[in-house]
Amino acid sequence: MDEDEKARKLKEAIDLLSSIPSDRDCDRAVGRAASCSAGPSRYQVGSSSITSACSQAASVLRSVRSQLQGVSGERRERSCDEKARDEHRANFAPYSFSAKGTKRRCGAFSSLVPKRGKKKCSSWTQKFVCLASKDRQRVPCTIGEKEELIEAGLGERSVCIPDVECSAQVFKETLVAEFPKLADAGGFELMRCLANTRQLEPISTTVSQQPRALKTIVGNGRIYIRPIQRDLDLTPSEDADYEGIKEKCLTCGEEMSLKELRKHIKACQYSERMRNLSHDDDFDLSDSGSSAIYVSDDDDKNLVKEEDGSVDMKAEASLVTSAIAPTSLSEIITNLTMCVSEEVNVLTVRREHVLVDTLRATGRKTFAPQKQLLIEFLGEEAEDGGGPRREFWRLLGKDIQMSFCEGSGNRFVFRHDTVALMGMKYYQIGQLMAMAVVQGGSGFQFLAPCIFQYFCGVEVSAILVDPQDVADSDVRTLLEKIESAEDVTALRSAALESVDITIDAGFTKPVSVMSMADKQELIHTVALHHMVLKCKAELDQLKSGLQVLSVGDAIKAHPGFFEVFFTEAGLTALTADGLQALLKDIRFSPKGSSERVKEESTYMYFIDFLNECEDGTPEGLVLEDIMNFFTGAEVIPPLGFDPTPTLHFNSESMFPTASTCALELTLPTRYHANYDMFKQKA
Repeated sequence: MDEDEKARKLKEAIDLLSSIPSDRDCDRAVGRAASCSAGPSRYQVGSSSITSACSQAASVLRSVRSQLQGVSGERRERSCDEKARDEHRANFAPYSFSAKGTKRRCGAFSSLVPKRGKKKCSSWTQKFVCLASKDRQRVPCTIGEKEELIEAGLGERSVCIPDVECSAQVFKETLVAEFPKLADAGGFELMRCLANTRQLEPISTTVSQQPRALKTIVGNGRIYIRPIQRDLDLTPSEDADYEGIKEKCLTCGEEMSLKELRKHIKACQYSERMRNLSHDDDFDLSDSGSSAIYVSDDDDKNLVKEEDGSVDMKAEASLVTSAIAPTSLSEIITNLTMCVSEEVNVLTVRREHVLVDTLRATGRKTFAPQKQLLIEFLGEEAEDGGGPRREFWRLLGKDIQMSFCEGSGNRFVFRHDTVALMGMKYYQIGQLMAMAVVQGGSGFQFLAPCIFQYFCGVEVSAILVDPQDVADSDVRTLLEKIESAEDVTALRSAALESVDITIDAGFTKPVSVMSMADKQELIHTVALHHMVLKCKAELDQLKSGLQVLSVGDAIKAHPGFFEVFFTEAGLTALTADGLQALLKDIRFSPKGSSERVKEESTYMYFIDFLNECEDGTPEGLVLEDIMNFFTGAEVIPPLGFDPTPTLHFNSESMFPTASTCALELTLPTRYHANYDMFKQKA
């Protein structure tokens, strides 16, 4: 019988006992029974037996009562002992026993005993920084790098791990859920920053796959996530649920997010200007043959402003033509500059390795051709106010000509280079050419006309080639022999001598059946192959680069305007009179002053010096060197110089000085009385 059953029966017995008369009542009952037996005769019948029965009943009741009282007292005594024992266990022992005999926690030592039942999860919140490059070795430290990562959905975030005891797979899924682009990384590793440095070191795989161990090792420090096989895309992520603050365009009244507003303003203002021009009597949109105006935006996509004013985003659209035919190159370039943002790309280069440093910089994913270019020459403190940029374009053009082209004079063609082609170098060159057109470059006037024709989209069969522009001397000699052939025998003899060249060029007609009618076709085929077709893959890649900022489409739409950027048609021989005209803004002192006399004398010396340079009298010095000294360019850009160059004088300086940014040339006046001394210092 268990304890509960015993307690129940004890309670019943106590209740029964409370209903039984006391010992004194039993004695009184026995006395009454005896007195009754001494009464009248009718009560005396069996009186002795009644008295005996009463006595026996009273005795039994006393016995039962005494037994029950003994049991109750024992129970009360045991209950007091158990209470004392429980109190002792609660204060001095980690365990006690329940009524059913099972162990349970109690008392002051309960915290030392693990709880039973469902396990409680322990979460962990830690700062993680997701990197984009698989080769990154240092912590992102510049504001630009951090902003770029954050806009791409990467960068620093606080990540909550629901259970620090979770498996490695759950831990990985939690990180991928926070940084979705990690799914395309081909695996990733965790890194930490070395103390007192910005250098990163990988965390061991064993630790990085166990959140609890990782928490112990790293503590409160940041954990960096680096992709293993593939760089992560840095394209800004679009959050469909976040719109942000909206503002109305002051031109058209359309409401949009601040992120889209700056892009919209350029297209909207351009469209407004076109609408204003359309109301001019001199223009008629109905005859323009164009229903849309294409304007590139900062994301290398394009806003297409339709006639109804709607905006359509097209990934490959570009500036093809405007509703009104442009009247000058300046107007076309002005339209193209709408693609250039106010942000800047700071490019640091070495003068001796301009092309190498530039290709390395433009090959990074973070490079944006829509940003303005600011040039820093390594080791020089000059800030780019325009001069260093003009000098950069000049040096870059020379390096491209030497490294990727072949030919002579100003009629070069691109060299076939499979390694450079696979490395996308020609795309980068095309991109740089487009940037030069839009950002004030002087052009690349060393290309053969046939190359520019290919840029313009002329069919290969219709491209005009000049055999004299072929770079290979053996091929050029063959073409001269074929050209000088006056009969079939001489033609066949010339072709037979270099049959391998003609076959490689794709002219497969047997020499034995050639006629004089094949002469010009043979010359054209061989020349076209060596000038265009041999490097067609390179040219196609370069044309793709020209599409940046919509320059490629603008060239196709207006080839006559852009020829000055890419061929010798844009070159004008620099003369002393031309340079003098370029410096027509002369800052003389007031008339009548003593300084004015010195300045006029010095200026006349300067004109004489220019004429001598044109004649080639000073050895090793030409007019282009003088113009490069104060402009940073050896040729006058197709759009001219902005601002206009100015000529100044200084009475304290010993040598001529210049500012290529402000386009200022300053002459010393202290040699106004001695031309030989002036020429020596110049």
